[in-house]
Amino acid sequence: MPTSRRPTFRQNKCRTYQVPDGQLPDPPSYAARPPEKVQITAIKNILEGYLPVKIGEMTYDTARAPSLVKEVSEEVKGLVKRMLPARYKVLCVVNLGERGQEDLIVVSRCLWDSYSDSYVAHVYQNASMFCVVAVYAVYFE
Repeated sequence: MPTSRRPTFRQNKCRTYQVPDGQLPDPPSYAARPPEKVQITAIKNILEGYLPVKIGEMTYDTARAPSLVKEVSEEVKGLVKRMLPARYKVLCVVNLGERGQEDLIVVSRCLWDSYSDSYVAHVYQNASMFCVVAVYAVYFE
């Protein structure tokens, strides 16, 4: 009676990372709370100033919508990252759609520390489309 064995492979992988000069990650501080909190009003002001300029009176185009969502998300994330305190991670979620006779409710739920983590959401609408941008700032140790 033939028997077969499943081959086993062991690979010892040694990973090395090259870090550019002056860009070493911060060593852990072991602090449960951040030394400073996120400025929610500053993020809200960024969104209120950015969305009318970026979207303005643009008409909704199904073919352009996916790239527009990615552009808005990356640009907002870049603007917010510059003003965040150290050790904060930023997540930007963009919902974009055509305005019609329908209603839409955008909901999110998160499990986090309410002292150090926060979010800002902003809605922008023009005649043909709507854009909901939610920015989450999470303290990461």
